[in-house]
Amino acid sequence: MKDRTRFAKCFVIIVEECQSWIQVFAHNRVKARSNCTSLLQFITSKINLSSEPMIKAILTKTPTSPDFDITVLRLIIFVGNLLNHHEYRQNGNVKRQTLGDFVQRICEIRNNLMHTTRAVLEKPEYDGYLAEIRDIAKLFEIENNIATNYYVKR
Repeated sequence: MKDRTRFAKCFVIIVEECQSWIQVFAHNRVKARSNCTSLLQFITSKINLSSEPMIKAILTKTPTSPDFDITVLRLIIFVGNLLNHHEYRQNGNVKRQTLGDFVQRICEIRNNLMHTTRAVLEKPEYDGYLAEIRDIAKLFEIENNIATNYYVKR
């Protein structure tokens, strides 16, 4: 596989597949934790209920499309407090990865690919990204109550 082909394949996985996993996760958490039926309704309620100007400003700038990109979904998850206490990194414990770490890592990979000056991926870098994405996919299969290996095989 050529370097540019590896880059394109990895980019599509991050932008389309991982985004869909996170969107399902965020939507499920919103439905379970609030009276809201959509992410857009959740954002609107957070803006209206928040007394913190910074949160209001951040959420007001959030795009209103129902198809949020990964960075917006990350923002909704963290600012909207959609993670359970144990899903955040505890006391700087870097050995135990949490759901929040995985959401953050997907955003980091996306940013690395999106803002690169060269659209190529060497085989070791590509293999490393795919291994990380597989691990993350397994976690989101569990979180989203999806059949084992459904995300991994896609």
